[in-house]
Amino acid sequence: NRAAPKRKIETRVLQHRREGWQVGVYQWNPAGDEAFLTNGSEIRLPFQLPLGNYVYTIPSRLMCLACHQPQKDFVIGFEMIRLSGVLDENGGEQLRRLADRDIFTQPIADTKIEIPGPEVEREAIGYLHGNCANCHNPHSPVFSTTALDLRFTWLKENTVNVRPEKFATNDSTQVRIKPGAPEESLLFQLLARTFDDGAQFMPPLGTSRTDTVGIDLVRRWILSLGTAD
Repeated sequence: NRAAPKRKIETRVLQHRREGWQVGVYQWNPAGDEAFLTNGSEIRLPFQLPLGNYVYTIPSRLMCLACHQPQKDFVIGFEMIRLSGVLDENGGEQLRRLADRDIFTQPIADTKIEIPGPEVEREAIGYLHGNCANCHNPHSPVFSTTALDLRFTWLKENTVNVRPEKFATNDSTQVRIKPGAPEESLLFQLLARTFDDGAQFMPPLGTSRTDTVGIDLVRRWILSLGTAD
């Protein structure tokens, strides 16, 4: 409900110390003026919203580590491709602004990283890279069971007309992405949570609702592949 007052629910903290990374999850009180460190267990908070009931999940410590631990530097999303966008507020490049503040330990590359292709393809691949490549890459334990690399440089090669290592359905002819047919593409089905049992979906942690904007973007991209030369 955009018209309702905003409420603080949780704050997640990653702190790097000499002995390594420390993880802390804080839950705010109803007044929103004080937060308390949780005991590391999962906390589920039910809400009644105009569009229906909703359960917000504060992750457990183990849920946090499941995504962060496999990362080379523990943090998620702090990479050049995600930081090279333009800041609307002043038109400056975000990565250059951060470099000017001298927060990097090494100089950044002068070459800007961009995803090639038409606009809908760039946006869809960027969306999948940003939301899926943290786990789906050769450096993650997930790769040993899926062999799926969703980093932007390898995404199409690993998905378009490629059969999955493990089938999510009994259809042995199914592919990860079928050009022009999003509803027949396994990747789209997992993202949109279209399976009848509701048990198979992506991402498996940290979400309780589908991202309708992202799903529509991926749908339009897959449809465009069916008309490509």
